[in-house]
Amino acid sequence: FNTPLQFPIYLWSRLQRVTARYSVTKGFDGYYRDLYRDDNPVFAPIKAKMIAFIKKLRAEGKQVVVISIPDCMHLDEKPYRYQYVTDKVFALAREAGAETLDLLPSVQGIKAVDIMNTPEDRHPNAEGHRRMGLALHEKLKGMNL
Repeated sequence: FNTPLQFPIYLWSRLQRVTARYSVTKGFDGYYRDLYRDDNPVFAPIKAKMIAFIKKLRAEGKQVVVISIPDCMHLDEKPYRYQYVTDKVFALAREAGAETLDLLPSVQGIKAVDIMNTPEDRHPNAEGHRRMGLALHEKLKGMNL
């Protein structure tokens, strides 16, 4: 392990996989599916705060871009398994007056092992950040920022 957090993350990740496999917990898919349900009482305040925050920034004359960073473990899946999350959040963001940027196209189709930090850390590695950074740069340039 290269960093102090890699071993605890590895253990937590293994525990999550085992408990999800044996239906002790829902795993990531169940967690996200439940979190973004319209009837989830936890989602309503998140939604309201996000919309209020964007509207406040827009009222101050600021440009707002809401960005979706994909789960690097599932980039080669068609369709992308968490697209419904991006779609839902982007609909709310646009309703409040924000621009949106989905970074999935900048890394889609890349094998997980080539883009994740480690097999247990689903975050993008340096190459993933480079590709996403280029996409963000193009978006901001297109907005004259």
